[in-house]
Amino acid sequence: MSSDEKKFERVRPDVLNATTLLEVAGRLGDLFDLTKSMIPSGVVDSFDILVTGSKPQQVRKESSWFNVSIYNDADSTDSVFVSVNKVGADKHEIKPDDTYNVNMGAAKIYSLFFRSSRNGSATVSVTGVR
Repeated sequence: MSSDEKKFERVRPDVLNATTLLEVAGRLGDLFDLTKSMIPSGVVDSFDILVTGSKPQQVRKESSWFNVSIYNDADSTDSVFVSVNKVGADKHEIKPDDTYNVNMGAAKIYSLFFRSSRNGSATVSVTGVR
């Protein structure tokens, strides 16, 4: 027999079954964790924030949101730009008495950045679901 040939050993059926079951259990555990991260717990965070100036203001909670609804109060004197998770990324304008909704389908919203459009001020109501 040459040195390039591989030698195979027979494995007992009970050892093969146990190994296969462990592999399946590990993959099912991974699927369970993934599915669990895609189901909201139903906790609702609701708060108001006063946005002033053109410097971004960050809002961050202790756990991520699945979806967020942002309402710019009708009494606000200015539009507000909002970015999700990164400063300046995909800025969305919210005019006074307007609402912007973000739904990621999983708990991926961990930070919001607000800035006023003309150095004015605006009161923004945020409702997020964890």
